[in-house]
Amino acid sequence: MEQRPRMIATSADQEVRRRWQYALMRTKARALALALAKPRRLAWPLAALVCASPSSAEPGVESAAKSASESGAESATVNISSEETVELHLTKLWEVGGESDDWIFGNVTQIIEDADGNIYVLDGQLCHIAVFSPGGELLRTIGREGEGPGEFYNPQDLFHVPGGTLGVAQVFPGKIVELLPNGDPAGNFALPPWGSLKIFRAMGDDNKLVVAGSIRQGQGDVPGDFRERTFLKAFAPDGSELHHYHHEDHSARYGGMEFQEPEFDGFEWRWALSPDGNVAVATSFENYEVSVWDGDGSLDHVIRRPDVAPVRRTREEKEKWQRYYESITTWNPGSTFVTEPTFPAISTVNFQSDGSLWIQSSHGTWRTAPDVLAEFDVYDSGGLFQKKVQVRGPGTPGEDRVFLAGDRMYVVTQFFDSVADPDDIVHDAEPSRLIAYTVETQP
Repeated sequence: MEQRPRMIATSADQEVRRRWQYALMRTKARALALALAKPRRLAWPLAALVCASPSSAEPGVESAAKSASESGAESATVNISSEETVELHLTKLWEVGGESDDWIFGNVTQIIEDADGNIYVLDGQLCHIAVFSPGGELLRTIGREGEGPGEFYNPQDLFHVPGGTLGVAQVFPGKIVELLPNGDPAGNFALPPWGSLKIFRAMGDDNKLVVAGSIRQGQGDVPGDFRERTFLKAFAPDGSELHHYHHEDHSARYGGMEFQEPEFDGFEWRWALSPDGNVAVATSFENYEVSVWDGDGSLDHVIRRPDVAPVRRTREEKEKWQRYYESITTWNPGSTFVTEPTFPAISTVNFQSDGSLWIQSSHGTWRTAPDVLAEFDVYDSGGLFQKKVQVRGPGTPGEDRVFLAGDRMYVVTQFFDSVADPDDIVHDAEPSRLIAYTVETQP
């Protein structure tokens, strides 16, 4: 069972408020961890990809690269006359976990690689990072639950921090804990001293750290409500703010709250940082729309596909997600949850090492062809559509979770079961397995 941070209450009202804030953090972190992939830069060389036979374009399919009017960027619309499809195939390298293995995973929230090919697996439930060699040998575990140096509660994301350390995002109280690769504490990243800060995700390069989080904005219009702003910002290595990319405001309350799924599954979970410092964000739940900011923080273009509607959930899918959301909002008395009839239009956004942008729609997540684990739409650095990429291999789309790190793909099986409430969703779930694959073109 997850442990809450130790808190000292100065009054009953403050204690209730702190518990509410922590519960909201925990709810959002667990709910949105169900996305199939956390966006990371891919290292698959596009020049080496072998194209399959082009297929006919769907009627009315187009790629629109348009900027917001205030950005001053050029606009372009390109009709797609044919779609080139690239097939990538998975070859299994090794496997860890499961019923026949001594190693147990709780809730894997992130996987990254270092320069030597070692992989770092962040377990949000067990509050540690398992380090494996390129061949799958467990080398060590680093980090642990707590409030001391190098310790954290409810970790949500793992990433490289400017300066070469590892960063762990603790959702609430929001902070970024830095560790050396051997596990020694390296302090905390110097973020502004905002009260009620929550941190959901972060990605860094040599010049900046991009952070998705939220802060409280004061009282709401209705008694008992307060306003919360979710943001995406870039910070310099010294912690000073460099760029503000996007934000959204919403109201929240303790008791009698009506939760809306788009506020849980918001833009803070679907964004990526390119090798050139560009940032791409899926800003809409119901629309296929991705905004791209350049390295100086100005909006460059927006990719829109109005012809691509989000996948409608089946009755069974909607009931499953409704049960799940209700199970993790029981802490808020008298509240209800409104689950959308569709999945989010966009599941993930990823940058390739050459600057191309890979977008996984709800169709490429939940309604793939047989033997296709995931499907991506690929755009060039200017936002023009290039091709589709299909990843073929074993797995269960929507149930297993896919991580892209370096030139490999890692699949965590039974991921939904690992984060669902055991009393409401899962009773005899099979233990999760971590499987490493190489990614190869079609022979």
